[in-house]
Amino acid sequence: MLDKYISNGYILDINISERDKMKLRELRKLNGVTQKNVSSYLNIYQGNYSQIENGKRSLLASQVRPLAKVLNVTETEILNCLEEKWKRKLK
Repeated sequence: MLDKYISNGYILDINISERDKMKLRELRKLNGVTQKNVSSYLNIYQGNYSQIENGKRSLLASQVRPLAKVLNVTETEILNCLEEKWKRKLK
């Protein structure tokens, strides 16, 4: 499933839309998880995770599974945050 989103180890959809950023942020907040919790789990700096939520940094393919786990959602739900933007890029 991840293959269609990956290029050189990076998720192809780097720019996360405002709606999708809110979705990532909302998923995190709904589960009572802080950016610090997520960043520790992903083994990255908190500022780097903040940039992922804000669409300023790409999400590594290897980060999808642990991000889904820490947010208590499926990998598909994480990818769906990116999928709509990916579809818009193809038009």
